[in-house]
Amino acid sequence: MPFNGYSLDQCEEEFPKLADFAIDVATKLNPPAPHIFCVQGFQLNPNTSNYLLTEVGYRINGARGARVSYYGAGLSQETALLSCHLDPNYVVKKDPNRPKFHRRYLWYPFVKGTLKSHGGVSNDAPITSKIEYDWFIKEGTKMEAAESFGDFMVFLTIDNADKNAVEKDLLWLEQNYRPDVIA
Repeated sequence: MPFNGYSLDQCEEEFPKLADFAIDVATKLNPPAPHIFCVQGFQLNPNTSNYLLTEVGYRINGARGARVSYYGAGLSQETALLSCHLDPNYVVKKDPNRPKFHRRYLWYPFVKGTLKSHGGVSNDAPITSKIEYDWFIKEGTKMEAAESFGDFMVFLTIDNADKNAVEKDLLWLEQNYRPDVIA
């Protein structure tokens, strides 16, 4: 389950007219300003502008989304939230001090079985990115299949200075890496 953070112009091909969808929702609901207004939708058909509104929130994204947007698009939602309350005319700007690497996240939900080890990819894997593993459960934990969006055993943080390399590594990991779970 990859989590990617892109600016709207970077994801136009995969999510056409996404900005129009979010602006349409915000215009119709007309939330009071200043504040961050989160619009969440679901793309009904891949690579189309056929979206279904799933949630709106008068808040920043959660823990997963806030990090993704910062490293992907260079926008700190926490800074924007504080700044718009201090100055109603504040305009969100990309952070010029954002690290200059490309980051992707890959989350692994619970599957039925027992986590045997906190093993990573093998040393001979064709990966050039730096990978960090954040485990949520201990070795030996028995799991049932995920029933909630919060049922994750581990997430990987994948960093690389080369955008194409991080995308290549993400794809390889999606297709080849699985946590060490026994049935």
